[in-house]
Amino acid sequence: ASSVPKEIRSGLFSLKANTTYYVRGYTTNATGTGYTDVKSFKTTNDLAPTVITQFASSIGNTSGNFVGTLTSIGTKAVTELGHVWSSGNQNPTVNDLKYTSKTNITTISNPNGSGYDYISPMSNLTPNTTYYVRAYATNSVGTGYGETKTIKTANELAPTAETLAPSSVSFFWAYVDGRVLTLGTSPVTQHGHCWSITNVNPTIADSKDTRGATTTVGTGFTSSRIDLPAATKCYYRAYATSSAGTGYGEVKTFTTRLAIPSVKTNFNGILNGRTTCVIEAKILSMGASNVTVYGHCWSATNNVPTTADSKNQTIPAITEIVSGLGSYLSNLGSLTPNTTYYTRGYATNSWGTAYGEVYTFTTLK
Repeated sequence: ASSVPKEIRSGLFSLKANTTYYVRGYTTNATGTGYTDVKSFKTTNDLAPTVITQFASSIGNTSGNFVGTLTSIGTKAVTELGHVWSSGNQNPTVNDLKYTSKTNITTISNPNGSGYDYISPMSNLTPNTTYYVRAYATNSVGTGYGETKTIKTANELAPTAETLAPSSVSFFWAYVDGRVLTLGTSPVTQHGHCWSITNVNPTIADSKDTRGATTTVGTGFTSSRIDLPAATKCYYRAYATSSAGTGYGEVKTFTTRLAIPSVKTNFNGILNGRTTCVIEAKILSMGASNVTVYGHCWSATNNVPTTADSKNQTIPAITEIVSGLGSYLSNLGSLTPNTTYYTRGYATNSWGTAYGEVYTFTTLK
């Protein structure tokens, strides 16, 4: 009886790079083993990186860290490395959840010779869930993976908080509000606000208010006074802490008020002559202390005039700004005919001098 040829395919793994191999197919039956002709091929001289999946640390209910070791970069520079994980795929790949560190590693220099150790933070995990995790590294040849390891997140939920708008903001301080939304699965041991003028995502490692334990949910609370310099922007958010972790509200901002006055140069009602000009300004705010001097400054050469240029000044202090009483007129005299001038209102208190917008006018011929 005749037989129909059948194609046989086999995968060859764990081969060495840049190496010639000889291969032939075979079949075996009761009468013996038959072989095909010998063929040869040579592997390429390119290798993907190799990594080891090490161990987990700080595994909580929704986050944790995993350590990996890059043991070989392969034959090309490593462009990214990290960890991949999945709750359903027992052999996760870069198509699953991952933490990636973009890099350009061309050599591994480690005193103990074991390789390059790195840490991947894992976030947004589901509590009480098993995850499959493995390290990976990629170069232009391909991606190498470490062995798969498992972790299980804790069955705890951290409390949640909401950040509310400030109660009040002054020149050098502010009071901010918030509330605890949920207690989580453990008692709330601490709550309040944290803030920073440099960290746009403040945490309890920054400045904070500590209001102690609470069982109250949904009721607003006000933190202790936050003291800051004038005209300073501050990032803040509410927080609540339990043994399961710390929950934060949305980051909000406030800016303390200017200590110097606020002035507006009014452009309406200009009375312009050959050697004089009457112009108006308005003090919008005194700042942190009473206004002691105010008026206009002007110059034909300095397009941003200051009180070091020509000026007039009214000495009587302004102790209160009420509707309509903040406006004043200045008579700019001894001007040169047919000349363009730059002027603006100003006001001074003990914290400094503030200026309004620059107004330009030309005297008559």
